[in-house]
Amino acid sequence: FKLVSIVFIFFYSFNYAQWSQIPLGTSVELFDLHFISVDTGWVVGRNSTVLKTTNGGIYWTPQQVNVSAEITSVYFVNANIGWASCSNGVIIKTTNGGESWVQKPTGINEVIYGIYFTSDMEGVAVSASWYNGYPHLGHILKTTDGGETWSIKITDYYDGLIDVFF
Repeated sequence: FKLVSIVFIFFYSFNYAQWSQIPLGTSVELFDLHFISVDTGWVVGRNSTVLKTTNGGIYWTPQQVNVSAEITSVYFVNANIGWASCSNGVIIKTTNGGESWVQKPTGINEVIYGIYFTSDMEGVAVSASWYNGYPHLGHILKTTDGGETWSIKITDYYDGLIDVFF
């Protein structure tokens, strides 16, 4: 019985992943991350924070964005083309892996909490304002031209929306 117990504990401890903290070089609150491979990914958060890793999260490099807002969600379709949603109703886009970002107005002012692209041209974003601690009055936005323009598909959805995934 002892031998079986020791073998079980040994087997269990080596076959299940362990979590460990990785320093990101920032103390701001982070909201979302997206990896396109085991090595390359981005994380976004408060104070216009965008960080990029190209070595699986061991080191993170800050990226400059020209928006003064919380960045709430990020999505990349490849190593160059990506989008991030902001707390001021703006979506930012990069075509060079995050070296530079361009603002893309959406026609709304509330927080865009989630963004997801099914290809480099088609994407969806969702938003919400808050009322008494709950998401309220959201929108569903859609683009078919790579995020250059956004159309509101559902307006004033009563409960608000905070994430999207396909």
